[in-house]
Amino acid sequence: MNEPTKRFGFGKFLIQLSIFTIVIYGIHHYILQSLFISVDFYFETWKIYAFQFITVSALIYFLQHRSKIKPDKVFNTFVILSLLKMVAVLIFLLPLFFNKSVNPKPTVFAFFIAYFVFLILETRVALMILNEKN
Repeated sequence: MNEPTKRFGFGKFLIQLSIFTIVIYGIHHYILQSLFISVDFYFETWKIYAFQFITVSALIYFLQHRSKIKPDKVFNTFVILSLLKMVAVLIFLLPLFFNKSVNPKPTVFAFFIAYFVFLILETRVALMILNEKN
């Protein structure tokens, strides 16, 4: 008997990503507000998490869409989209580097904590899409 294949659902992923983002944001925001009171951050925490949410959502959406059209090209698409995401990160952080009044180290550190947490999630979901049976 054929076992029914479990398809990746983008809507379900978006709900899970929303919950994940809110929980991680709450933890990160609490830590920054309670332990780093005297530190000035260039970006507010919610802006960092909004950026992460939007980029991860877009990347996973395009991966899922690509898996329907050309399943053998999903890995190539993942690599290209990851590079584009890194360019978007540089553009997002560019105003911070040009602003000389704020020390960029704490903001960059706070940003990349969120970035790597979302990167792990993004890679895990991308692997699920890659391993999906058609």
